[in-house]
Amino acid sequence: LIAILCDVEHVQEVLPTVLVCNERTIPEKEYAALKAAMPPNVFLLRQRSAWSSTALTVYTIKLLGVALGPFMEQYTPLLSFDAAKIHIPAAVFAACRRARLLPLLIAASLTYALQPLDIRAFHPFKIQVQKEYQAFRLRTPGGVVSLQDWLASVCTAIRVVLRGRPWARAFDSAGFAANQVGISEHTLALLGFTEPVQVGAGRPFVEQLRSCFP
Repeated sequence: LIAILCDVEHVQEVLPTVLVCNERTIPEKEYAALKAAMPPNVFLLRQRSAWSSTALTVYTIKLLGVALGPFMEQYTPLLSFDAAKIHIPAAVFAACRRARLLPLLIAASLTYALQPLDIRAFHPFKIQVQKEYQAFRLRTPGGVVSLQDWLASVCTAIRVVLRGRPWARAFDSAGFAANQVGISEHTLALLGFTEPVQVGAGRPFVEQLRSCFP
């Protein structure tokens, strides 16, 4: 699952979500029908491996740029992502430039504290997927859930949780609001601070960059 959050509700509704399955999970003969059954802005991919990659990151950024096109005159989008090796090749930053997104790299090993998806979204999302999946099991003879119904469980959770909830407070609590207004005490404690950090607008030091690009 490649999910994207936004702190503006009407923009969140159109953001893409990418589901990646390997070839063993989705038989080739079923792929076209399952892909066509996806709701708007949910993209199902069948690949040799379900692991993410640089190429998949570039593909997702392209989808995001298209979705954000109508909002570019009103907003300047920043795309935050972690420092995984697949996220930091030049191709990813070139894709951000083409999509008119400003990349905002979360320093290594700090995703748990600074990434709104990890802080607020994935836990309720997984609970909702489980809820939908169990509902299908109860309705199915023998409790065997088809691949189509399993994907429907995931898509419902995307609609109810990722697109159906406001996420502005999640971004604020992680320190993404202007001047870090609204940053939570929990986030500060995780980072070892008692008050928001004052960050200048100058060029970062080499040691600071090494934290972002290990």
